[in-house]
Amino acid sequence: MAAIAVEPLYMSNCTFSVAADSYEAALSGVVLTPSTPSSSWTGLAAGAVFTKNGKATWMCALTYVQDWSTAASLANYLHANEGNSIVVDFIPDVNDTGSPTISATLIVAPGAIGGKVNAFAETTVNLACQGKPTISLDTVAPTPGTIASSAITTTGFTLTLSGASDETALAAQPYAFSTDNGVTWSAFQSSNVFVATGKTTGTGYTCLGRVRDAAGNTADTPSLLVTTS
Repeated sequence: MAAIAVEPLYMSNCTFSVAADSYEAALSGVVLTPSTPSSSWTGLAAGAVFTKNGKATWMCALTYVQDWSTAASLANYLHANEGNSIVVDFIPDVNDTGSPTISATLIVAPGAIGGKVNAFAETTVNLACQGKPTISLDTVAPTPGTIASSAITTTGFTLTLSGASDETALAAQPYAFSTDNGVTWSAFQSSNVFVATGKTTGTGYTCLGRVRDAAGNTADTPSLLVTTS
């Protein structure tokens, strides 16, 4: 018998998207719950008891803060799209390479309006699922694109990464850069532009860009030799 390892689901750095829009900033909880019907029959004879389970139906509970001032807020979206079917993608932790993408087709229902005095107005809305959620692990690396140099001086230069993409989504901070052929890397950042400073005059530097997707997969650009003036 094999000993099966366990990696508990931990909710941190979540994303929750509908098409091209992300709503995780408004959400404090996402729970998908199945409800499985069962039917039993008992006969007259001792032990004549039969039970069968039906097919589960799913509900998605979204707990979020009400924002009626922002036109594109989650509260306004749910209110305006009542009854529509939407496909949502939920990633519990974008910084964990083992975190799955959970996708579900939901039927939109509006949430409550208002709450208690001297408190943020948080509410929970339950949306019915069509079918059951799918759970998938993204193991495909992003397309890294290429880097180009500009603003070359005696002590530095600027690197710009372009053409990066992913079949699902890039991370919120998808770009990192190296000026020593991958020995060391900058921290991941949201901007695709990196300014290298503190370099030596008339010296060549082998530069790379690195791109990270929302599941944590990475890919590096082809190298670029940049020589300071």
